[in-house]
Amino acid sequence: VSQSRYANRAVHTLSDADKGVIFLYLEGFTGAEIAVQLGVGEVNVRVKINRIKEKIRQKIAEYEQQ
Repeated sequence: VSQSRYANRAVHTLSDADKGVIFLYLEGFTGAEIAVQLGVGEVNVRVKINRIKEKIRQKIAEYEQQ
């Protein structure tokens, strides 16, 4: 199974809020732009993006071991 399929599966396990953030990020929005849309600070958004990426990495690793 391809890694893109694993990534897709991993994204589907995220909360709706996390999906929204990661999709905005993948669409090319900056941390500042996402922060404005969410009404939070830019640092908060950057931390959230990094945590979401780590969740996705962990899920992909789990899928690869199955």
